[in-house]
Amino acid sequence: MNEQAAKPAAPTIDFPAQVSEQAMGRVLLEGKCLNGAIVKVLNRDGSVLATARVVGGNRGGE
Repeated sequence: MNEQAAKPAAPTIDFPAQVSEQAMGRVLLEGKCLNGAIVKVLNRDGSVLATARVVGGNRGGE
């Protein structure tokens, strides 16, 4: 058994654009990640803004 199992790929964010500023409140994130993965959304200072579990499948025929 391999002691150094491969880590899953980091999630990619398609929307909103990197380093963009969003209004306070609900912000929609779109991207790609392993289904069932837990993703942390960080503030600029590195603190955790939110934690979410990836749920869903393909949209838009991808």
